[in-house]
Amino acid sequence: MGNRLKRTQGDEIFFDKALERFLDAKRPTVATAYRFYQDLINLENENIVDGKIPIISYTSFNKRIKTLPPYDVAVARHGKSKAEQWFGACSTHIPPTRILERVEIDH
Repeated sequence: MGNRLKRTQGDEIFFDKALERFLDAKRPTVATAYRFYQDLINLENENIVDGKIPIISYTSFNKRIKTLPPYDVAVARHGKSKAEQWFGACSTHIPPTRILERVEIDH
């Protein structure tokens, strides 16, 4: 249901640069990344006479950020060990190959 197409076109380059700024170990806020995104587009629009690049709203920018995979965002902003701690990355279970290879006893 609803429209799934983007309303704005041509801002992908600027969004990617703002995303690089957001996925930094210094952990800036979404608002800071959005201000950077706006500044980049405003600087580019000063040189353009016709067909200026539209700026998406803060809520749209925030929705785009939230659609990113949370594990990848945590790795970029907090580090791999912290992300694995949060998302419960554990080693795989090795299934037994013979009968009674693994036995558990309750006391």
